[in-house]
Amino acid sequence: MQNFNHRRALIVSENFRALDRLGDSLSRLGMSVLHLPPENGEVVLDKDNLQTERDVLFLDGDLGGKVDVPRYPGLDLSMIPVVGMVGIEAPSRLGRLFSYGATAFLKKPVHAGTVFFSLFMAVNEYNQQLAWNLSLLEQNQRRRQRRYVIKAVLLLMKWHGLTDEGAYEWLRQQSMCAQTSVEEFAKQLVEQAARQPQAMQPGRGAMVGQENALSITI
Repeated sequence: MQNFNHRRALIVSENFRALDRLGDSLSRLGMSVLHLPPENGEVVLDKDNLQTERDVLFLDGDLGGKVDVPRYPGLDLSMIPVVGMVGIEAPSRLGRLFSYGATAFLKKPVHAGTVFFSLFMAVNEYNQQLAWNLSLLEQNQRRRQRRYVIKAVLLLMKWHGLTDEGAYEWLRQQSMCAQTSVEEFAKQLVEQAARQPQAMQPGRGAMVGQENALSITI
């Protein structure tokens, strides 16, 4: 990501001098700027108003109090990229910014020449982390569903006399026809067999699917 036109910067800070310089630099990069001042020492970001494909949070690490940065659903990752603005380079403050999801830092006082670099690092590192986390989430979900593949293979072997290789190959081909993963197709098959055991009997075929049922016969 190199073009930041039409993105929105959410700046959480009480340092108005830094805000002016940062706002000017971000505007020149084509971003709109929204200042979110703390209220009663706290900043709460409303996840319903966040635009995950557009927003970037600039968070002042010298703020006290609590900052609520919503997490990406199902992941230990902030919903938007975070740039930590650092004045005092204390380990505790850097660690606090990391805990809020900072993937890049911007030294205060803000200099125009460093804004693009920090923004570039924050957005691209965040996108990479998000891609890895979503991939890991998908792999974990498929791993948990592997038991359904084993159950489905055993059912097909029992009722239709297939070998384990033949049963798995049948599942693979049918999942491709249904445009879903083998694991998800096997789960539907096992759940359907549990609800309607007769559907798995030889010669009766099997019914797999939910809203759009797919009728399949071995």
